[in-house]
Amino acid sequence: MATVVLTLVLLASCSGAVDGGASGSPVVPSGSRVLPSPTTEALTGSPIDLTSLSGRIVFDNSQDVWSINADGTGLRRLTRSPWPEFDPSWSPDGRFIVYRSEPHDYPELWVMNADGTGHHRLTRDGGFPTWSPDGSMIAYAPGGGPSGRSSIVIMNADGSGRRRLPHTDYGEYPSWSPDGKQIAFNSNLSGEGLMYIVDSTGRGSWTSRGWARAMRSPGRPTAARSCSLRSEIIRTTPTTST
Repeated sequence: MATVVLTLVLLASCSGAVDGGASGSPVVPSGSRVLPSPTTEALTGSPIDLTSLSGRIVFDNSQDVWSINADGTGLRRLTRSPWPEFDPSWSPDGRFIVYRSEPHDYPELWVMNADGTGHHRLTRDGGFPTWSPDGSMIAYAPGGGPSGRSSIVIMNADGSGRRRLPHTDYGEYPSWSPDGKQIAFNSNLSGEGLMYIVDSTGRGSWTSRGWARAMRSPGRPTAARSCSLRSEIIRTTPTTST
């Protein structure tokens, strides 16, 4: 009988020094504007009474996708394949879960009903899926094939209409803004892990100078993939032909 240990991370933050003049900092494009970083206070809080929570949490143990009530009851295993299946993400309406499956040691994206039924593949290449706030689209990062050059791609929720966003080379861990207009992602294109933001239309880009880390570990709920950042924001205005 499999044993699953669920660690519920209710508050997570990242820490680290930021030096705008350190080697490896990205080059500021001509015409870009650097905005000073706001002061960020350390996040603190009191323990939460789990019995007061409602809803369900989806998570993985690097082998299978599971769900559980927020108060720790009702554990349910949703996938049972002999290969790894992980990186789950709820649809905003709670009806579906998109996740990563590796039946041939290569990442694919699959979707299923929230109760673990109706599994079917969306794409043969992809990982780190996340739903748009309105549930109409999914952002993800294809593995890049033999080149290993990942990027950020968006597609309709049924797997159609795939479109690569420009200037997202080596992108991973996409995350939509609440209004669905922008997508944040992690990339090590410059040789270090940096957090970037791109318009979901593919126009305009921002990047953080310093560092960023997208977090994932076995058994961690997908809601805990955020970091508090101390950084400078560089806005790049796209050029247009005249």
